[in-house]
Amino acid sequence: LNTLKMVWTKVLGDDSDVTPMINEENGIPYVYIGTEVDNQGGTGEYTGAAYIYKINGITGETVWQTSESCSTFNGESSDSDQSGGCFGNPVMGKGKISNLVIFSFSMTSGLASGNKVVAYDKDLGTVVWEYNMNIYSYSSPVDFYDSEGHAYLIICDSIGQIHMIDPEATDDND
Repeated sequence: LNTLKMVWTKVLGDDSDVTPMINEENGIPYVYIGTEVDNQGGTGEYTGAAYIYKINGITGETVWQTSESCSTFNGESSDSDQSGGCFGNPVMGKGKISNLVIFSFSMTSGLASGNKVVAYDKDLGTVVWEYNMNIYSYSSPVDFYDSEGHAYLIICDSIGQIHMIDPEATDDND
């Protein structure tokens, strides 16, 4: 910050519309970011990988990386594009779910179909649980907590349905 000189850069597997999430863990800032599926297959419909990264904010080293398969349609012009992948900002768990970082992926069951909310172990990058939706979503999941510290997630889908998820569950929530 003092010199405004670049310290490190990271080339992601595709472009990202997600706001990076920064979380300090044991004195080190980590950057969590996800990508969409947009620049992997040219024109037309295809399936690609939406990548999720945990990056050491001091060194730029990738701590872990994972991906989710998502569908996309790239038209002749951007007016007809319908991209899948990670569009909503992640949730950094607090309290009883402080071991989790949660991302949402659109078009996991084909073009204009399916959405998956996935909770990853922050340290390992492994899937702790996932919640599958029939309809895709470009929304960010939102976390809130009751007076006893129990966590809940809300996410809306593309046809106006509101989903409430129990992120403390450790198995599939469908």
